[in-house]
Amino acid sequence: MSIQQVGQQNIQVVHNRLLNTLGVIRSQWLIRGKPSSLKLDWRSEPEGEVEATGFVAMTEGGWPIPNEASVAGCRELIDELLGAGYSQQIVTRFNSSSGVCRYIGESGGSISYQTGSGRVIFLTR
Repeated sequence: MSIQQVGQQNIQVVHNRLLNTLGVIRSQWLIRGKPSSLKLDWRSEPEGEVEATGFVAMTEGGWPIPNEASVAGCRELIDELLGAGYSQQIVTRFNSSSGVCRYIGESGGSISYQTGSGRVIFLTR
């Protein structure tokens, strides 16, 4: 397996984890009555202790959005959704005209998250 294939698999794992996390968040948003922000408290499986607690702002359609429309906001969002440190593993971009956060892996594969619609697009190189 080449270095590029390993890097590609890494961004694919991030993509799958993001999709699963967004599904859980949207379900929680619906269950909790569609609040404008949602408390996230991710739990550690073996110990059952809270690892981190944070809040994310939500769209009217039920998708998490960055607290600010910027690269820093997109970095903060991915760390809230997937855990601290994810933003350090990838390059983050933000397109202000489309409201898209783009996360680029080492091999050039990327994930685009459309903040208005919750749509996630995975692109390989």
